[in-house]
Amino acid sequence: MEFNWRRAVDRNCEILCTIAGRLIVMAGIHAGRTADTLPRYLYLRILALLRPAEFAARRLIAMAACKLVMITVQPVTERQRKSPNSVILGLEPRTHSGDAATASKTENEEPSSVIAGVLRLDGANPRVKQEDGVREKTPRKAADTAQNTPQPAFALFDPFKPFAEPWLAEAEIAALANPSDGVIVPASRPNEPVDARALGRRIRALANALDDLDGQALRLARWRARRAAGSGRPIRFSPFRPGSPPGWRKRPKTEIEEVLKECNYLGLEAWNTS
Repeated sequence: MEFNWRRAVDRNCEILCTIAGRLIVMAGIHAGRTADTLPRYLYLRILALLRPAEFAARRLIAMAACKLVMITVQPVTERQRKSPNSVILGLEPRTHSGDAATASKTENEEPSSVIAGVLRLDGANPRVKQEDGVREKTPRKAADTAQNTPQPAFALFDPFKPFAEPWLAEAEIAALANPSDGVIVPASRPNEPVDARALGRRIRALANALDDLDGQALRLARWRARRAAGSGRPIRFSPFRPGSPPGWRKRPKTEIEEVLKECNYLGLEAWNTS
Protein backbone atom coordinates (compact mmCIF):
# COMPACT_ATOMS: atom_id res chain seq x y z
CA MET A 1 0.00 0.00 0.00
CA GLU A 2 1.41 3.35 -1.05
CA PHE A 3 1.98 5.97 1.63
CA ASN A 4 -0.51 8.84 1.52
CA TRP A 5 1.77 11.87 1.40
CA ARG A 6 -1.11 14.29 0.89
CA ARG A 7 -2.81 13.24 4.08
CA ALA A 8 0.45 13.49 6.04
CA VAL A 9 1.09 17.01 4.71
CA ASP A 10 -2.43 18.21 5.51
CA ARG A 11 -2.43 16.74 9.02
CA ASN A 12 0.96 18.15 10.03
CA CYS A 13 0.16 21.50 8.43
CA GLU A 14 -2.98 21.76 10.55
CA ILE A 15 -1.00 21.06 13.73
CA LEU A 16 1.67 23.63 12.82
CA CYS A 17 -1.01 26.23 12.02
CA THR A 18 -2.40 25.75 15.52
CA ILE A 19 1.06 26.22 17.02
CA ALA A 20 1.65 29.32 14.85
CA GLY A 21 -1.64 30.79 16.07
CA ARG A 22 -0.52 30.20 19.64
CA LEU A 23 2.73 32.03 18.94
CA ILE A 24 0.85 34.97 17.42
CA VAL A 25 -1.18 35.35 20.61
CA MET A 26 1.87 34.98 22.87
CA ALA A 27 3.81 37.63 20.92
CA GLY A 28 0.88 40.05 20.87
CA ILE A 29 0.70 40.41 17.08
CA HIS A 30 -2.43 42.35 16.12
CA ALA A 31 -3.24 44.00 12.77
CA GLY A 32 0.35 43.74 11.56
CA ARG A 33 1.80 45.33 14.69
CA THR A 34 4.20 43.56 17.00
CA ALA A 35 5.29 44.56 20.47
CA ASP A 36 8.69 46.20 20.25
CA THR A 37 9.82 44.56 23.48
CA LEU A 38 8.88 41.49 25.46
CA PRO A 39 9.94 40.25 28.90
CA ARG A 40 12.96 38.00 28.64
CA TYR A 41 11.16 34.97 30.08
CA LEU A 42 8.35 35.30 27.50
CA TYR A 43 10.83 35.90 24.68
CA LEU A 44 12.70 32.70 25.52
CA ARG A 45 9.46 30.75 25.88
CA ILE A 46 8.29 31.87 22.43
CA LEU A 47 11.70 31.12 20.90
CA ALA A 48 11.62 27.58 22.34
CA LEU A 49 8.43 26.94 20.34
CA LEU A 50 9.29 28.98 17.26
CA ARG A 51 12.60 27.33 16.35
CA PRO A 52 11.26 23.74 16.24
CA ALA A 53 8.17 24.96 14.39
CA GLU A 54 10.32 26.63 11.71
CA PHE A 55 12.38 23.48 11.17
CA ALA A 56 9.24 21.35 11.03
CA ALA A 57 7.67 23.74 8.50
CA ARG A 58 10.73 23.51 6.21
CA ARG A 59 10.50 19.73 6.22
CA LEU A 60 6.77 19.94 5.57
CA ILE A 61 7.41 22.17 2.57
CA ALA A 62 10.01 19.69 1.31
CA MET A 63 7.45 16.88 1.58
CA ALA A 64 4.95 18.84 -0.48
CA ALA A 65 7.56 19.94 -3.05
CA CYS A 66 8.90 16.41 -3.58
CA LYS A 67 5.76 14.30 -3.43
CA LEU A 68 2.87 16.57 -4.43
CA VAL A 69 4.51 18.70 -7.14
CA MET A 70 6.47 17.34 -10.09
CA ILE A 71 8.31 19.71 -12.41
CA THR A 72 9.79 18.85 -15.78
CA VAL A 73 12.37 21.16 -17.32
CA GLN A 74 12.81 21.16 -21.08
CA PRO A 75 16.43 20.68 -22.16
CA VAL A 76 18.14 23.73 -23.61
CA THR A 77 18.85 21.96 -26.93
CA GLU A 78 15.15 21.35 -27.53
CA ARG A 79 13.95 24.87 -26.84
CA GLN A 80 12.59 27.00 -29.64
CA ARG A 81 13.05 30.74 -29.48
CA LYS A 82 9.83 32.70 -29.46
CA SER A 83 9.07 36.29 -30.29
CA PRO A 84 10.67 38.83 -27.89
CA ASN A 85 7.27 40.20 -26.86
CA SER A 86 6.50 37.10 -24.78
CA VAL A 87 7.01 38.17 -21.19
CA ILE A 88 7.01 36.07 -18.03
CA LEU A 89 4.92 37.34 -15.14
CA GLY A 90 6.97 37.25 -11.95
CA LEU A 91 9.11 39.24 -9.58
CA GLU A 92 11.59 40.07 -12.34
CA PRO A 93 9.75 40.26 -15.68
CA ARG A 94 12.00 39.55 -18.62
CA THR A 95 11.99 38.14 -22.12
CA HIS A 96 11.00 34.51 -22.25
CA SER A 97 12.17 31.90 -24.68
CA GLY A 98 10.75 28.43 -24.59
CA ASP A 99 8.19 25.99 -25.86
CA ALA A 100 4.78 26.47 -24.30
CA ALA A 101 3.97 22.83 -24.88
CA THR A 102 6.17 21.68 -21.99
CA ALA A 103 4.06 21.37 -18.88
CA SER A 104 4.45 20.18 -15.34
CA LYS A 105 2.61 17.39 -13.65
CA THR A 106 0.96 17.04 -10.25
CA GLU A 107 0.48 13.80 -8.43
CA ASN A 108 -2.58 12.69 -6.46
CA GLU A 109 -4.70 15.64 -7.54
CA GLU A 110 -7.49 16.27 -5.05
CA PRO A 111 -9.34 19.58 -4.70
CA SER A 112 -9.36 19.34 -0.90
CA SER A 113 -5.59 19.43 -0.54
CA VAL A 114 -3.36 22.36 0.25
CA ILE A 115 -1.41 21.64 -2.94
CA ALA A 116 -3.48 22.36 -6.01
CA GLY A 117 -1.17 24.02 -8.52
CA VAL A 118 0.29 23.11 -11.89
CA LEU A 119 3.59 24.69 -12.85
CA ARG A 120 5.33 25.01 -16.20
CA LEU A 121 9.06 25.60 -16.40
CA ASP A 122 11.02 26.47 -19.53
CA GLY A 123 14.79 26.90 -19.43
CA ALA A 124 17.22 27.00 -16.59
CA ASN A 125 15.80 30.03 -14.77
CA PRO A 126 12.03 29.65 -15.05
CA ARG A 127 9.27 31.95 -13.89
CA VAL A 128 5.63 31.19 -13.17
CA LYS A 129 3.17 32.13 -15.89
CA GLN A 130 -0.42 33.04 -15.10
CA GLU A 131 -1.79 30.53 -17.60
CA ASP A 132 0.13 27.68 -15.98
CA GLY A 133 -2.78 26.87 -13.71
CA VAL A 134 -1.40 28.20 -10.43
CA ARG A 135 -4.13 29.42 -8.13
CA GLU A 136 -4.88 33.04 -8.87
CA LYS A 137 -6.48 33.96 -5.57
CA THR A 138 -4.38 35.90 -3.14
CA PRO A 139 -3.55 33.74 -0.12
CA ARG A 140 -5.03 34.90 3.13
CA LYS A 141 -2.44 36.03 5.63
CA ALA A 142 -2.53 33.94 8.77
CA ALA A 143 -1.13 36.83 10.80
CA ASP A 144 -3.52 39.75 10.38
CA THR A 145 -1.45 42.50 8.79
CA ALA A 146 -1.99 46.17 8.12
CA GLN A 147 -2.13 47.55 4.61
CA ASN A 148 1.11 48.49 2.85
CA THR A 149 3.09 46.43 5.35
CA PRO A 150 5.94 44.43 3.75
CA GLN A 151 5.60 40.74 4.51
CA PRO A 152 8.73 38.82 5.56
CA ALA A 153 9.62 35.82 3.40
CA PHE A 154 9.97 32.42 5.04
CA ALA A 155 13.46 30.90 4.79
CA LEU A 156 13.30 27.56 2.95
CA PHE A 157 16.82 26.54 4.02
CA ASP A 158 18.03 25.62 7.48
CA PRO A 159 20.62 27.99 8.95
CA PHE A 160 24.00 26.40 9.51
CA LYS A 161 25.05 25.52 13.02
CA PRO A 162 27.10 28.21 14.78
CA PHE A 163 30.31 26.60 15.95
CA ALA A 164 31.77 28.81 18.67
CA GLU A 165 35.24 28.40 20.09
CA PRO A 166 35.11 25.69 22.79
CA TRP A 167 37.62 27.48 25.00
CA LEU A 168 37.77 30.72 26.99
CA ALA A 169 39.93 33.65 26.06
CA GLU A 170 42.73 34.77 28.38
CA ALA A 171 40.73 37.79 29.52
CA GLU A 172 37.73 35.59 30.36
CA ILE A 173 39.91 33.17 32.33
CA ALA A 174 41.39 36.07 34.31
CA ALA A 175 37.92 37.46 34.95
CA LEU A 176 36.86 34.26 36.73
CA ALA A 177 39.04 35.33 39.69
CA ASN A 178 37.79 38.95 39.58
CA PRO A 179 34.16 39.20 38.42
CA SER A 180 34.12 42.97 38.96
CA ASP A 181 36.10 43.49 35.73
CA GLY A 182 32.90 43.17 33.71
CA VAL A 183 34.27 40.77 31.11
CA ILE A 184 31.78 38.07 32.07
CA VAL A 185 28.24 39.42 31.86
CA PRO A 186 26.07 38.43 34.83
CA ALA A 187 22.72 36.72 34.33
CA SER A 188 19.88 39.03 33.25
CA ARG A 189 16.64 39.50 35.14
CA PRO A 190 13.66 37.42 33.87
CA ASN A 191 11.46 40.51 33.47
CA GLU A 192 14.09 42.54 31.63
CA PRO A 193 12.62 43.85 28.33
CA VAL A 194 14.35 42.65 25.17
CA ASP A 195 13.91 43.64 21.53
CA ALA A 196 11.21 41.40 19.95
CA ARG A 197 10.76 42.97 16.51
CA ALA A 198 12.82 40.33 14.70
CA LEU A 199 10.98 37.60 16.60
CA GLY A 200 7.64 39.02 15.45
CA ARG A 201 8.77 39.02 11.82
CA ARG A 202 9.77 35.37 12.09
CA ILE A 203 6.38 34.45 13.55
CA ARG A 204 4.52 36.26 10.78
CA ALA A 205 6.70 34.63 8.13
CA LEU A 206 5.99 31.18 9.58
CA ALA A 207 2.23 31.77 9.80
CA ASN A 208 2.02 33.13 6.25
CA ALA A 209 4.12 30.26 4.87
CA LEU A 210 1.84 27.66 6.46
CA ASP A 211 -1.22 29.45 5.11
CA ASP A 212 0.30 29.46 1.58
CA LEU A 213 1.93 26.03 1.70
CA ASP A 214 1.34 25.35 -1.99
CA GLY A 215 3.21 28.52 -2.97
CA GLN A 216 6.13 27.65 -0.70
CA ALA A 217 6.25 24.14 -2.18
CA LEU A 218 6.42 25.62 -5.68
CA ARG A 219 9.28 27.89 -4.55
CA LEU A 220 11.31 24.92 -3.37
CA ALA A 221 10.38 22.83 -6.41
CA ARG A 222 11.57 25.60 -8.74
CA TRP A 223 14.89 25.82 -6.87
CA ARG A 224 15.31 22.06 -7.12
CA ALA A 225 14.63 22.14 -10.86
CA ARG A 226 17.12 24.97 -11.38
CA ARG A 227 19.71 23.13 -9.29
CA ALA A 228 19.20 19.99 -11.42
CA ALA A 229 19.76 22.17 -14.49
CA GLY A 230 22.99 23.51 -12.98
CA SER A 231 21.96 27.05 -12.02
CA GLY A 232 20.33 26.76 -8.61
CA ARG A 233 21.10 29.38 -5.97
CA PRO A 234 22.05 29.00 -3.20
CA ILE A 235 24.44 26.16 -4.01
CA ARG A 236 23.41 23.50 -1.51
CA PHE A 237 22.67 19.80 -1.76
CA SER A 238 19.45 20.03 0.24
CA PRO A 239 17.51 22.57 2.33
CA PHE A 240 18.35 20.59 5.49
CA ARG A 241 21.42 20.99 7.63
CA PRO A 242 23.26 17.91 8.92
CA GLY A 243 22.21 16.38 12.19
CA SER A 244 18.99 16.57 14.15
CA PRO A 245 17.00 19.83 14.16
CA PRO A 246 16.68 21.90 17.34
CA GLY A 247 14.02 20.47 19.64
CA TRP A 248 14.20 16.93 18.24
CA ARG A 249 13.64 14.23 20.85
CA LYS A 250 13.82 10.48 20.49
CA ARG A 251 10.82 10.19 22.81
CA PRO A 252 8.76 13.35 22.27
CA LYS A 253 6.66 14.61 25.15
CA THR A 254 5.04 17.73 23.69
CA GLU A 255 3.02 18.45 20.56
CA ILE A 256 5.78 20.41 18.84
CA GLU A 257 8.31 17.63 19.54
CA GLU A 258 5.98 15.02 18.03
CA VAL A 259 5.30 16.98 14.85
CA LEU A 260 9.00 17.86 14.48
CA LYS A 261 10.05 14.23 14.76
CA GLU A 262 7.48 13.10 12.20
CA CYS A 263 8.17 15.95 9.75
CA ASN A 264 11.93 15.41 10.04
CA TYR A 265 11.65 11.71 9.19
CA LEU A 266 9.12 12.19 6.36
CA GLY A 267 10.92 15.25 4.95
CA LEU A 268 14.25 13.43 4.68
CA GLU A 269 12.52 10.37 3.24
CA ALA A 270 10.69 12.45 0.62
CA TRP A 271 13.82 14.37 -0.37
CA ASN A 272 16.02 11.29 -0.69
CA THR A 273 13.52 9.13 -2.57
CA SER A 274 12.28 11.69 -5.11
